[in-house]
Formats: sequence, C-alpha cells, structure tokens
Amino acid sequence: MPRRPNASPLAIDINLDREPGVFILRGSPEESPSVAVRGNVVITTPDSMTLKRLSLRLVGNLKIRWNESFTSRQSSNVQYPLRYEKVVYEQDYDDIDFAMIATSGSRTPLSGRTTPISSMTNLASYFSAAHGSGGSGTSTPVGNHVRAGTHVVPFEFVVPGSIPETVEGNTNVQYAYTLIVTAERGRFHPNLVGKKHLRFVRTLGVDLYDSNHTVSVTNTWPDKIDYNIVLQSKSAAIGSRFEVGFEFQPVLKGLRLKTIHAVLVEMLSISPPGYQTNNSERVVFEKLFDVDRPDFMGPDQWNFSLSLKLPSSLGAASQDCAMVPHFKITHKLKIFVALRNPDGHTSELRASLPMVLFISPAVRISTGNLAAPPRTEEEARSSSQEILFDTTELEGPDSGSAPPNYNEHVYDQVWSDMPTPLSLSPTMSGLHTPFSPNSRRPMPGFDPAEAAQLQAGLRELALRQNQETPPAVDIVALSRVPSYDSAVNRHQALPATAPRYETQ
Repeated sequence: MPRRPNASPLAIDINLDREPGVFILRGSPEESPSVAVRGNVVITTPDSMTLKRLSLRLVGNLKIRWNESFTSRQSSNVQYPLRYEKVVYEQDYDDIDFAMIATSGSRTPLSGRTTPISSMTNLASYFSAAHGSGGSGTSTPVGNHVRAGTHVVPFEFVVPGSIPETVEGNTNVQYAYTLIVTAERGRFHPNLVGKKHLRFVRTLGVDLYDSNHTVSVTNTWPDKIDYNIVLQSKSAAIGSRFEVGFEFQPVLKGLRLKTIHAVLVEMLSISPPGYQTNNSERVVFEKLFDVDRPDFMGPDQWNFSLSLKLPSSLGAASQDCAMVPHFKITHKLKIFVALRNPDGHTSELRASLPMVLFISPAVRISTGNLAAPPRTEEEARSSSQEILFDTTELEGPDSGSAPPNYNEHVYDQVWSDMPTPLSLSPTMSGLHTPFSPNSRRPMPGFDPAEAAQLQAGLRELALRQNQETPPAVDIVALSRVPSYDSAVNRHQALPATAPRYETQ
C-alpha cells in the first residue's frame, strides 16, 4: 500500500506519567515500600501493519571499569584497562500475543481507552476490547492488523523497593535501568523497539538515627592541645551544606592556630568475579581555611564552626551505596589542622570522620553524565546540565523528600500573620523560637479575618483570667485539725465530678 503524503514515520515510544523517569526508594532495601511505574506506549503507524506481540521489560545493567596492574619482562608495572558487565535485574511485564486475543484481520485502532493496565491479563483484555470481540476468536499465524494512526496503550506495574538503586556519574561503576518495549511484527518485518531510561533513587527512610547522629573526635595532644572536632550530622545530601564544629583548648603557652584543611574523600572497592579486589580513592572536594584570626582565637579556648558545600553533581560525588559482592562506595572527611608553635615551626593535627552522602529530592543536583557514554561533544556538554531533581515538581507523599536542614525549614505558618504579644503567648514560645524570614509568608487559604478573630479571642481570654478573683479562703478553718475519730466518722459530701469529655 502506498504511503500517504505527510504521514508520520513508523515509531514506538514510552511516555511516563512521571517524567523524567525518577522514582524514589525511601529507606533501606529491607524497609522501602514498592513503587508504581505508570505510563503509555505510543505506537505511530503511517500505514496499516500487522502486530503479533507487545511486551515490556525492565533491565538493570551493571558496568564496572578499572585498571589492573600486571608485571612483564619489558616493564615492571603495566596498567591494563578491564571491563565487567552483568544484568543484575530483569523483569518482564505485560507480555501478550495478539493472535490469541482478537480476531485476525481486525482493523480497529488501539486508541480511545484510558484505563491503565497493571497485569498481563488486563493488557490482553485491553487489546481484545480495542479490536472487538465479534469474530470467532480463532488465532492465525498472520497476527492482528492495525490501521494507520497513533495508538496509545496505557500500562502500570509495580517495582519492589528492594531493588538496587541507580548509580551514575562515577567513572568506574555504573548501574542503570532501561525500560524496553517490543512490538513484534509479522514475518520478514523488523520488530519495533523503544527504550526509556529509568532512575530509582534511594534516600533516607523514616528511621534516621543510624545515619543522622553526631560524629566527633575528642583527643589530647600531650603537652600541646586538647581538641574536639564535631560533625553535626553524619549524613549529608549531595549538593547541600554541612557544618563542622571545632573546640580547642591550648596547653602549650604561645600556641596558635594557623590553617584548617578539609578534604572529603570517596572510597571505592570493587570485586568483579574472577579478579582481585581493587580499592581506589578520589577527592570529592577540599578547602583551606585561614583561622589565624581574632574572631577565632580566644584567650583560653577556641570555639568556632566552618561551613562546607558539597558538589551539586553526581559526576563529582556518588552516594553511599553497595552491591554485594560487586562494589561498595563510602566517604570520610579528613581534617588537617596546622598549629604554629612558640618557636615558629608548624605542627599538624589530623583527624578523620566518617560521612554518609545520600541523594535528596529536596536538593537540586545534576546527574553529571548520561547512562551511556556521550558519543559527541554536544551530547557530553548537554549531559552535564541534566537536572535529576527539580524541587518545583515535587508534590505529595510520593516525593519522598528527605528532612530539610534545620536552618531551611519553615516554621508554623498558621501564626505567621498574627503579631501576638509575648505576654499573651501561653508558653512564651516567642522567646525561644528563632526568627526565619520565611516564617512571615502568608499561608494559602488562611483568612485574615479568622486570624484577627482568633487573636481577639486569645486577648479576651488572657484579660478574663487576669480579672477573675479567686474565692476567699478561711485560714482559721483550715488551721483546725480534727481528732482521728471525728475525721474517720465524718462523711463529707464530695463535689460533683468533672463532666465527661463527650458532654463538652
């Protein structure tokens, strides 16, 4: 059949309800709930064609690259680049056979239905309803004829929360998911294949104690200095800031601080099958602080904190993760403190604190690279600008947002437009609540008239409590102590008990 003029090319594509295909896994693999993947398969046919089968498949592919050292006669140490690949996760969804569900030769389009498909049976029912069931229902090797046009097939499936998380940006380790849709055509015709890159990002769960507690190093340099270096939170989101506190108490007279050098190191351990374990390190960031300043140096004790910024790209820092026995990624913060002694020479104090880096949907970061190596310079340039999370797109409990930093959270907005005097506050909370510029923003849907009425009610209640006079107390009567016999034999009527809560 000749192709119609200006007809769309033959194509198959996957459109997700949640673009760009990022799904949140909250908590560890043992506690993380399952996530639902929803979308549509879009088939564009310029002419009528025959389709026999439509299938969805989710594949998780692991790639490891490293250099192995070998000894040869010509050279004592030769580096050979090695590569290991493995399909770690593979699951088929919604696999159907057109010849088994509809009458051969049906020309009813596959569009016009919006009910999502969540299983193979539902998908078969969808195509059966789309093509009609008025025929005999017998199958033939020919398949099912689909007329020209655009056909949208909704789908839905559930992915367990225990699957390995996506790892990208690292030059040595990469783990990526690909959703593949395949439309099998008749004999002598190539199949239609569409692919979609999915990301499953694991963030902190409900139980934050193991990864959110304070880490410190406390020790004494004999005859020189006592020190305490504190990491306020062991875990930090990639792209966010974190603080390190320092407490120094010099023992040696005339000792002064010079510089503090902070270095965050990422440690990678890979164990490909058939090879020895390979350990490597890379510097995520380093920063030098000049602390020989009057505001840092007290007479007897030096207490201050330094703020450090993590990179906003997964190409510079990977999250803490592990896939046993293939690889493991961890981090530690190294601190080097330079001390100027009274005689002029410099001593160095060293400390190391473990850190846990994670990906938070509340922090804007870029992926650093695509799932596949860039083929052109333009692709490499655009890949570095790909945004993994945009905070404006997060909504509802499905966002999986990790808890924000204390200095970034928003205080109670119900009271933001009510300048209640401190004397009317029942708990005097205004004396202890820090001020935030964001706390004055009006809350959507809160009527100012209701705020004024509530404020007036609080003021009236406070005035009423101040004006009420307590009943007089007879001190003489209270001072009389009855005898034991009279106290036991006297039956005093008790006042009525307090009413039940339901009667109020």
